[in-house]
Amino acid sequence: MESSGLLPSVVKSIAGLSAATLTAVAVVAGVTPIGLSLLTITAGCIVTQAWIDANSKGKGIQQIENWLEELIRRHGNMQNVLHALTTGEVAPHEGVSVQKAAILYEAIITTSVNVEVILDKVEVILDKQDKHESLLVYVGGWLETRGEQFEAYLKQISTGQDITHKNQDLMLEYLKEILGQKSAGEDPTTRSLTPEQNALVERALEQGDAETKANAAIAAGDFDNAKIYLAEAMSPVLGKAFDLFTTQGDLYYYQGRFDDAIEPYEKAWNLDHDNPQACSNLALALQQARLGSIAENIKKAIKLHEQALSSCAAGDSAWVTTPNNLGNAWRHLPTGDRAGNIEQAIKCFEQSLEEKTREAHPVDWAKTTNNLGAAWFDLPTGNRVINIGKAIRCYGQAMKVLTEDAFPLDHKVV
Repeated sequence: MESSGLLPSVVKSIAGLSAATLTAVAVVAGVTPIGLSLLTITAGCIVTQAWIDANSKGKGIQQIENWLEELIRRHGNMQNVLHALTTGEVAPHEGVSVQKAAILYEAIITTSVNVEVILDKVEVILDKQDKHESLLVYVGGWLETRGEQFEAYLKQISTGQDITHKNQDLMLEYLKEILGQKSAGEDPTTRSLTPEQNALVERALEQGDAETKANAAIAAGDFDNAKIYLAEAMSPVLGKAFDLFTTQGDLYYYQGRFDDAIEPYEKAWNLDHDNPQACSNLALALQQARLGSIAENIKKAIKLHEQALSSCAAGDSAWVTTPNNLGNAWRHLPTGDRAGNIEQAIKCFEQSLEEKTREAHPVDWAKTTNNLGAAWFDLPTGNRVINIGKAIRCYGQAMKVLTEDAFPLDHKVV
């Protein structure tokens, strides 16, 4: 069989395909983009006649493909692999011709990234080397089969057939390849799509998931809807990240490692500033941190507690617990007007007690009442005797709930 027969017809049949289209063909074929343009064809071009004769064409080429894939992992890309083979940096496979590898390497480095031109060069290489009928049948058949699969895929999209999960993944991959074609100096706002690409975009917008629709909208220049689709796609991802960062913060917080808890709690808060729990978590870690400026940490905690209160609805758990935490922050703030800070703390504790009754939340009520007593005792202004009297009354009420038998540790604090 002459090499000018089958392979040139295959090259001609795909000569009009863009790099993005070739990538889509590769995805349909179940290989990476490099698989279509270089991996299989490279294996076919550098194999020796003896190896082809000793092994069935499919099995022999596949073994060399596997060998090349391992080299790609080590050297980064096919061009580097061919260079290493040419220079002797890598010992060749027993079924590989170093001379053919050198010719193919030169063809690639003297050609632009235009895959079609590289394929034309491959045709010439095969024509100049030993004419292996079995090799040409293998490479040509591989391309034709994948090409037919891709044409069927495009037809499925253009005729409005339902997109399976597999095809949706392929479609997203193709869209990403289209959007990956960027060049310095070109105005991206003036780019245009081919009819096939437009068909893909239209079907993606009709049946794609949120991420696919976002990519399709960008390709179509519909940036307003792209933002909406992107936000929808990111929602579950960010939600999972929020939960994981919160869990990581809890891991440190409940070991008493408040300084270590700050970073993960802050990452969770950055994902959702309006989440009352995220505000409270970060605030509590800050106001109990031992490193850095205590005053600055507590000031940040106060703002976060206030943000938590403004973000939650009356009756929520944060609405009940945050005023007590805010009161403790004001009480322990070491800078500013001491009397004013304590007065703010008293207001917060009293607000907290309005939300949680002794009957509904006996333990929390008792602890907040004890905090209120401590604030009255610390207040440096007003009638000192009256302040201490209020403090004693609060302590007594708290001790009725926090008994020594039921709550020995809390009883000692009171």
